[in-house]
Amino acid sequence: VPEWHTVAARSGMYTFPLPFEQEEITVSLLWHPRMGADPAHRWMKAVVLSTCRQYVSAVRTALPPLHDEL
Repeated sequence: VPEWHTVAARSGMYTFPLPFEQEEITVSLLWHPRMGADPAHRWMKAVVLSTCRQYVSAVRTALPPLHDEL
């Protein structure tokens, strides 16, 4: 799970690096192409994308250090 998805859930927990390399994870949304011209779907997609961008930006600036001291 991407680190920024778990900030609230791991409050007070010890964080440590994985003992192996991990590829970056992409989180995606899918819409059927036939809905591309639908105004309601276009609006909803814009709202979801805007909200996610704001959330990611806020969480990334508030992330604690990856390694907590023992």
